[in-house]
Amino acid sequence: MQISKPNWFESLKQHIEENDKITVFRHHNPDGDAYGSQWALVSWIRHHYPDKEVYAMGLQNGSLRHLFPPLQDVRNEQVLDSLGIILDTANAPRIDDRRYLDCRYTLKIDHHPHDDDYADESYIDELAPSTSEIVAQWMYWMDPKPLPMYIAQFLYIGMVMDTLHFTISSVNAQTLKVAGYLLESGFDVASLDDKMMLMSKNIFDYITYLRSHCSVDRIGLVYCYVPLDVQEQFHLTTQQAKEEVNAFKRLDVAKVWALLVEEDGLYNVSIRSRNHQVNQVAEKYGGGGHRFACAAHRLSFEQTTQLLDDLKNVLI
Repeated sequence: MQISKPNWFESLKQHIEENDKITVFRHHNPDGDAYGSQWALVSWIRHHYPDKEVYAMGLQNGSLRHLFPPLQDVRNEQVLDSLGIILDTANAPRIDDRRYLDCRYTLKIDHHPHDDDYADESYIDELAPSTSEIVAQWMYWMDPKPLPMYIAQFLYIGMVMDTLHFTISSVNAQTLKVAGYLLESGFDVASLDDKMMLMSKNIFDYITYLRSHCSVDRIGLVYCYVPLDVQEQFHLTTQQAKEEVNAFKRLDVAKVWALLVEEDGLYNVSIRSRNHQVNQVAEKYGGGGHRFACAAHRLSFEQTTQLLDDLKNVLI
């Protein structure tokens, strides 16, 4: 598999080789790509440089945490003067450990729009469907032999979850080549897919609820409010409730869809789109994300109604 060599490939290698202490961060409420890219990079560095101190940073939460190793308690002195690598995190407020500020030097590796230059160096590919794909490309450049199976699995989880099983518009031939490279490690795809995709009965029932209680606008906007009593009914955390925003993706008339999940009297809004750019709407309300997948947080009910009107205007 031929992978072009961006200028930063060599720079990342040099930074890793020059630092004996490395901390790897990602965003809070981690999804598969945040976890996958983080644990793949941590594991790869430990595998190739066993004498280095390498730590995965952040809280252990999210619905996919069972697919990744437990996090260690990292002391302040272990973070101090380390090389900090921050993955899959568009802006500084979303970094899941403020101690990145104590790092001697910081690198940002991401595929979100580059709106916050919070690190000393930033390696951004906004066309990449996932940060895990970027990390996998760098690992191939470093050593094209098949990865250890567990590292390949971490990256594959990240790619699959951020691309919705390779179905989003940014997926291209390069993405599938990278996936093929990961499969050379020999892991059981079907078994791993079950671990990622099988759901508990309460989540299954919750998705049924969303599909039967959503509002479907005639121009293609689909949305559903999820108040606290519904979250309690299905025994969900706010984060779990938000994660099912793609419950509406298969509806043929859906062009843009959103979940508005109540928390502490305010609403967290997750927005997805088939092919209409919507991140500018999220940004208007202090949020952001990708062109077709974004979010806004802690909005009043009145703000959510305004946001829905703005989404309708995108479709007109």
